[in-house]
Amino acid sequence: MVAVPAKPGQNLDYLISQQILSLPPSKAQQRQIQIVEAAIKVFAAVGIEKATYDKIAKICRVTRPLIQHYFPDKEQLFELVVKYIRGHFQAIAIRAIERGTSETEQLKSYISSTFRWLDDFPEHVQVWMLFYFLSSHHAKYRKINTELVGMGHGRIAALIERGTESGQFESKDYQIDAKLIQTAITGALVSLTTEDFSIDRKVFEKQVVEECLRIIQPRPTKKKRRV
Repeated sequence: MVAVPAKPGQNLDYLISQQILSLPPSKAQQRQIQIVEAAIKVFAAVGIEKATYDKIAKICRVTRPLIQHYFPDKEQLFELVVKYIRGHFQAIAIRAIERGTSETEQLKSYISSTFRWLDDFPEHVQVWMLFYFLSSHHAKYRKINTELVGMGHGRIAALIERGTESGQFESKDYQIDAKLIQTAITGALVSLTTEDFSIDRKVFEKQVVEECLRIIQPRPTKKKRRV
């Protein structure tokens, strides 16, 4: 029986959800993962314009026609790479949140998982920085970025809401506070990726976590002085 060829990028959204849930992919999906992970290495090394299917094929040891079968368009491949990286980070973030025994510990773990992602998957972060650059002047990529960032924002906002209800946090607007925390995390990520960093990484990470928590931690009420 002859297998039916998969359509370009077929089931990749499903693959990302499988990745988050730690489910094993099919053989066709394994080939797509192989190609996508090789593309990440090439995009991180040379960018989009200089990336070629020949370079990708050399790394993942498949034929160029097979790559074109799954991904006939290089821009489409880059978009799927971005979604794959985001899905990969989501899986890391979800596992980090699950390790926390309280909303405070969950948020700390979530923030720290960003630093672990940078350390463990630098090529993913490099491609993400390239995606940020493209999002600054391409409406298509800006729309994708807005949708993907919204997922992380929603996760942080949900944590703040639960923490506020349990009395661990104090937040008048979950959405704004979530955006402030997300912006602090993103800023730290950009600094660590694009600068020659002289500050101790552990100290910096601890400070970022503390500053994020300060946004939403309950503040002690000041006692009125008696006249």
